[in-house]
Amino acid sequence: MIPYRAKNPPERFPYATIGLIVINSLIFFCTSQYAIVIREGVVHDWALSHNTFSPVRMVSSMFLHGSLMHLLGNMLFLWLFGAAVEGRLGIGKYLLVYLLCGLAGDGLHEVMVGLFQPERFSLGASGAIMGLAGAYLYLFPFARICIFWGWNYWRFAAGLGWTSEWQAQWVILYYLGFDILNGFLTTTVGMASGVANFAHIGGAGAGFLLVLALRERRDTHEASEAQALRSEYGGDYHGLPLQDLEALVQREPDNLDLVTTFCHKALFGPLGNTAPLARSLFLEKADKLVQEGDPDTVTRLALLLAAGPGEVPTGILLRLAARQEREGDFGQAEQLLRRVLSFGDSGPDAEMVWARLARLTEQSMGDKARAVQLYTEQLIRFPNGAQSTYARTALQRLGSPLPPAGAMPTPQAPSTKPTGAPAPEVAPNTMPTLQAPRRKPEAEGDTPKPGYNDEGKSAEASGLRPIGG
Repeated sequence: MIPYRAKNPPERFPYATIGLIVINSLIFFCTSQYAIVIREGVVHDWALSHNTFSPVRMVSSMFLHGSLMHLLGNMLFLWLFGAAVEGRLGIGKYLLVYLLCGLAGDGLHEVMVGLFQPERFSLGASGAIMGLAGAYLYLFPFARICIFWGWNYWRFAAGLGWTSEWQAQWVILYYLGFDILNGFLTTTVGMASGVANFAHIGGAGAGFLLVLALRERRDTHEASEAQALRSEYGGDYHGLPLQDLEALVQREPDNLDLVTTFCHKALFGPLGNTAPLARSLFLEKADKLVQEGDPDTVTRLALLLAAGPGEVPTGILLRLAARQEREGDFGQAEQLLRRVLSFGDSGPDAEMVWARLARLTEQSMGDKARAVQLYTEQLIRFPNGAQSTYARTALQRLGSPLPPAGAMPTPQAPSTKPTGAPAPEVAPNTMPTLQAPRRKPEAEGDTPKPGYNDEGKSAEASGLRPIGG
């Protein structure tokens, strides 16, 4: 049985996992003969045995592989289980778990095998990698794993076999059961083995206990099923039904792309009664959405939700407008300010909103005629307000007379059609066309949306084969 795909897209790009694959591969090609088998001198100098046991060798042996097949098997497992674990833990905790699991595997192997075969070398990353499998067993027990049934790697490469899907817990327990059985036969019957079974067992146990101690979130069956469906859409959220999105929001509450997708889907739910879910989640995540979310996506969502006074606090709309101004999208900023004004002049922020809209129109959008109208309207509505002095100065600067005392304000809020370079007006309760979020420049932190049969082939002076891990 060979697992070849995990239907569980990681929560972030797996930089550390890819880095470990590259490092292990480079070390193998630098320490092997013709990229086929490790050189014997490297085994004697850097692999681990009871007679050469040291902290340095405990670490160095984790980056050695006995053969090309040994390397390929370990790297396949590292990619399958490591990417999702890294996504959940983050790079720092992930690398710490990887290292500690490798050391735990070395320790158990030394106690169960090394003491009785002191001259026999062990090498390989599978103690650490099985540690990641143990962590995966705790974090994602219900994730779907695609497996290939065949006799060996060559049948797998040739496609001569059949496939199925298992939950991750059964795949990992299958391999652990094999290690326990094989380890028992090795120690009690004396059966020869080129696999460091106890390193696998020690690493897997350490990985499970470490993430348990770290109190990391554990996926539910519903979240795992949603992830499997998402993987079929290439990692995109927009094709998922609302119930799957809800399960994923509980899984990744700080994933802003997921939050906005859920809100859009809930706002236009087929039953017509899920809009309160959208508003509730938006308000719960408003601070983070305004500060870190894609500004265009968040603005469209905010305008849809703010259909009337009090449905979205004006403070959220004003902070979002300020961010759009900083981003240089003045049309979106104007829409947000006008939406606030459409709620009436009774709020404490009304005069300030008029002043901001007038300044935006004059200074950022360059429409002086329209700015005169806005400054004039502001003075008519708030003749003695805190912003009135600036408005009078602006009108004088623009060569426009001040409004006469007692002038009546315009009976309606200002036109909702923005001037300058307009952004499409989003009317309340109108189904939007979902678009991919606007990508930020690289400088702002944009990131890309892209052992099995562990055999050690080298012989040493004692005639014993090194054990692969």
